[in-house]
Amino acid sequence: MTASSIVVQLGQCGTQLGHQLFETIYEDASLCPTGLPAFENEDYKSTSLETYFTETSKAQREAKSVMIDMEQKVVNQALQSATKDSNWSYPKGSQLCRKLGSGNNWSYGFQVHGPRCETTMLDLLHKEVEKCDRLSGFVVLMSLAGGTGSGLGSYVIQLLKDNFPNSVILNPTVVPFKAGEVAVQNYNAVFSLSSAFSDASGSILLKNDHLQNICSKSLLIDKISLSDLNEVASHQLASIFQPSADISNQTGTTSPYGNRDILFSIIKSSSCHSQYKLLNLRCLPHLAKKSVPFSTFTWSGLLRNMKQMLITNFFIDEGMNWQTRLHGGLPGSRVPFKSISNIVVLRGDGARTQSWNQLQDISDSRLYTSWLPETDRCRLWSVNRSFKSYEKSVSLLSNDSSSIEGLDLIVRKAWDMFSSKAYFHQYTKYGLEEEDFLNAYIKVDNVINSYRKLAVS
Repeated sequence: MTASSIVVQLGQCGTQLGHQLFETIYEDASLCPTGLPAFENEDYKSTSLETYFTETSKAQREAKSVMIDMEQKVVNQALQSATKDSNWSYPKGSQLCRKLGSGNNWSYGFQVHGPRCETTMLDLLHKEVEKCDRLSGFVVLMSLAGGTGSGLGSYVIQLLKDNFPNSVILNPTVVPFKAGEVAVQNYNAVFSLSSAFSDASGSILLKNDHLQNICSKSLLIDKISLSDLNEVASHQLASIFQPSADISNQTGTTSPYGNRDILFSIIKSSSCHSQYKLLNLRCLPHLAKKSVPFSTFTWSGLLRNMKQMLITNFFIDEGMNWQTRLHGGLPGSRVPFKSISNIVVLRGDGARTQSWNQLQDISDSRLYTSWLPETDRCRLWSVNRSFKSYEKSVSLLSNDSSSIEGLDLIVRKAWDMFSSKAYFHQYTKYGLEEEDFLNAYIKVDNVINSYRKLAVS
């Protein structure tokens, strides 16, 4: 039986990203690629739709979604867009809105909106859970920078852990631009990360700087919008959320879509535990639509590029230093980051015929921490069905020490603000104390140090 995944869309960022994710999943499931047996394609479609959508009595599809935002505008836009332009809709009454936002203040979202809305939020969550024959868990979409997404999002994750203790909580979270979006984004990010480390099963970091690079350098978009960033992020998430089969150490003889509990499979295969819950996501290819019909790819070429992206910590396959190697290379070349786990997902023609031997580059022991058993290093998931418009595509979900790149800068900036008590009163007036700041810094810093130790292990 396919396990259901409920998507919790929090704040403006989570609402918009979640809407695009449902669009991407539904569009992919509804495609009918040539060269695939009809029964296999139908199995893929039904597995996908059963995971993320509920079939109503009128044979229509409703997203398995709970939307929570303290302002109505973006939620209303998502509801109208789904009704007007999509072949699916949101369930009626599964949205919570208020007339006052959180003012980009984590404390207001967590300390004020959270307790006030707790009963209503739990009712919405239970209502959606009761529709599921078998629940895998929750995909909680939010931003680190804002107030509702980060503050109320942290509160919701805590609620989910307390009320659904046996369910997976996967937290794809958008990391703000390094250049800054709001003055207090670093405070909000530290509190959100601290909360996620305690309560979420794992967090996929979707960094705006990386998404923008993909838009500008790979997709060749001149004027990049939030919609463009969300489309790239949803493409990447769907590439690991859609049906596949784990064929690690096998020859492709299992059922085509063996991962029917996708959230549990992701957390189990990512080796997430208390100090290592941060995940990076890379995808190949990303191409401008006009270039796709004139492009061809091989599995060996895609995997070679993906390995180099992992070694050099790049998130696009252009501009990499190809002279960087696991050992040696040019003087001053970057030392590779160490991994705890990698999940490689192949989608497209011939994916299931790829053997484990062809992944030896990414399962190379030098890429992994020394104390990790060989059997836990790398998993291979595949499906012969093409994804979106790409004949062949590769995704890599990594739990590795590069995850902390940029987070130490966030912590340092937040600490500098805290040391001078900048904006401090805006948080304490809603119930936070100095000890709460210190505890959040300590928790995030401990996780960063744990990942740093991987690089020398």
